[in-house]
Amino acid sequence: MTGTRTTADRAGASEGTVHVDVVGGHAGAAAVAVAVLVIAVSAGPPAALAFVVALAVWFLAALAVVRARGARGVDIPRRAYNATFGWGAFVIP
Repeated sequence: MTGTRTTADRAGASEGTVHVDVVGGHAGAAAVAVAVLVIAVSAGPPAALAFVVALAVWFLAALAVVRARGARGVDIPRRAYNATFGWGAFVIP
């Protein structure tokens, strides 16, 4: 799997580190979109809204952590996106 690693990532990464690319993030985001639709249909819009709010809080926390760890510029939202949705890389073939 090819990742979108920066020079700073390469310098601080150990050999066994897993790196997620943006495609995996897109797969995770698509799966979450489907999950929101399923929740909205089965449990109603308030439950779907609660799920989306929880996801937004997770993303904002990821933004704060990524920023606190020293990322700058466009790396901040990209890394937070991968932290939130990057698990999709492990469920796609």
